Amino acid sequence: MKFLILLTLLVSSQLSASETAFDIFNTYSASVVQIHSKLNATGTGFFVTPRLILTNRHVIRSFKKKTNQWDAPRVIVLKDGRQITKFTSIHCSVRVDLCAISVEPQAIKAFSKLAIAPSVVGQDVYVLGHPQGLSNPIISSGIVSSENVLIPGQDHNGKDIVFKGFTTTAAVSPGSSGSPVLSKSGEILGIAVGILRGGQNLNVIIGSEELSMFAKQIAKRDTEAVFTIKTDVQPSVNLVSLK
Repeated sequence: MKFLILLTLLVSSQLSASETAFDIFNTYSASVVQIHSKLNATGTGFFVTPRLILTNRHVIRSFKKKTNQWDAPRVIVLKDGRQITKFTSIHCSVRVDLCAISVEPQAIKAFSKLAIAPSVVGQDVYVLGHPQGLSNPIISSGIVSSENVLIPGQDHNGKDIVFKGFTTTAAVSPGSSGSPVLSKSGEILGIAVGILRGGQNLNVIIGSEELSMFAKQIAKRDTEAVFTIKTDVQPSVNLVSLK
C-alpha cells in the first residue's frame, strides 16, 4: 500500500504559484537528507512520502576499489539533526540509477508533486542537496540546458545503458548525487546523478519520466525491473559519479 501511495503522490498534477529561491529553500529543504555511507562517503536523498526517500543507486550501492570493500548506507541525517539508522527496505531499479529507501514514518512535509510535462530548454530550476559533504542543505539555481536527451549510464550489472533525462547549469558537486531538481512551482523535474566529464557545467539529471516509471514499477512489484535489498546484503556493482 505504501508504494501505491508513493505513486499517487508522485503523479499529482496540482501546481503551485511561481516561487523564488528563498521560497523553494524554505518550503522544501526540510525534506532533503544527507546519506552517510559505511565507508564515510556522503550523498543526498529526499522524502517523497513521510516514509520513503529517493536517491541514486550508486549513493548506497557502490564498490571502493582502493579498499576492496562494498559500501552501504549507515545513517540518514535530516535537516533538523534527526538521524535514521534503521531502514525497512531498499528498492532499486535494475536499469536506471535510482533507489527508494523505506524508513519509519517521519514528522516531515514531504515532496508531493512530480512534473507531468517534460522539462524545456531555458526553464528555471533549483537543486537542493549536500554538495562536498556539507551538513547543511545547499540550494543552487540554473536553467535546463538540454531536454529529452538520452544520457549514458550503467545498469546494476555494470552494463552500459542510456536513460532519459536532461542537463542543467544549476551547480552540483560530489555529494549532490540524489538531489531533487525542482521547478519554480516546486515540482520535481528530476534527480541529480552526475557530471559529463570533459565539458563545462554539463550537469546530468534523471528526468521525471524515469522517476514516474520507477514509481510504477515499485507499485506493480515488477521484479524484472526492480529488486529489493537488505542493508546487510552486500551490493553487486560499482556505480560512482557524484558521490
